[in-house]
Amino acid sequence: MQTAVLRDVRDKMSDRKASGQKSAAETAGMTAGSEKTVLADTVPEKTVPQGAGAGRPWILRDRMFSEKHMYAFVENYTNGGDAPQSAAALPYARQMHMGQYRAGEGRIPYIYHPLMMACHALALGFNEDEIIAAALLHDVLEDCTRPDGSPVTAADLPDAVGDNVRAAVQLVTKPDVLHREADPDWEQKYYGRISLNRLAVIVKILDRCSNISTMTTGFSRGKMVRYITETEKYVLPLIDILKTTYRDTCYNQAFLLKYQMKSILEGLKRVL
Repeated sequence: MQTAVLRDVRDKMSDRKASGQKSAAETAGMTAGSEKTVLADTVPEKTVPQGAGAGRPWILRDRMFSEKHMYAFVENYTNGGDAPQSAAALPYARQMHMGQYRAGEGRIPYIYHPLMMACHALALGFNEDEIIAAALLHDVLEDCTRPDGSPVTAADLPDAVGDNVRAAVQLVTKPDVLHREADPDWEQKYYGRISLNRLAVIVKILDRCSNISTMTTGFSRGKMVRYITETEKYVLPLIDILKTTYRDTCYNQAFLLKYQMKSILEGLKRVL
């Protein structure tokens, strides 16, 4: 099934290329001034600063893939009509995160992160509409506001988004800072609630996998240490839940996610 869904998306993109038809993301990328769509293998490179890899035979890159191509990839997944929640979530997430950037000096548009999660899910064979929609929307309640400055709520999400996605997005949304400071057990409670919901478990794991994959570009050493500790204490056990409670649909994906996350963590622990 994993190979089939990737082949289907690639076939759709090939058909469009052959016919000269462009997706909305491709059209936007080709018409915004003189800007051109950035290919994955020509992502802008970052000059290596003195003391951060100077004299070494490599180039530092803040982004691994082009967000425009990731947008087009997810958009093509939604074009068959079988993913109405994702189709609504995709442009909504882009609009809500407009003007936001990932941590770090590269000023990577924030939409890069949910798009990476959605593409990662599809590549793993998680081609469920609810998973892709929840991945795209997972940070909207936590990081975005309405035009009047008030917080976005689950009721503000697109009408096509169902109750399961709304509930999962609420579960992965962290409490505000004041609540966290007032409750020393907030993390245990937060992850405990997530652990009871399959969709929230999957989204949280994808979220953390994306964040640890890029945290060296924007996290301080101290934050990386705290993040590694939190991941090992709370997030890796969520992967075990996928392998046991949901083994019929998630076992292979759980192995790949755990392999990726542990490889990154063990590598970082040796150099921090």
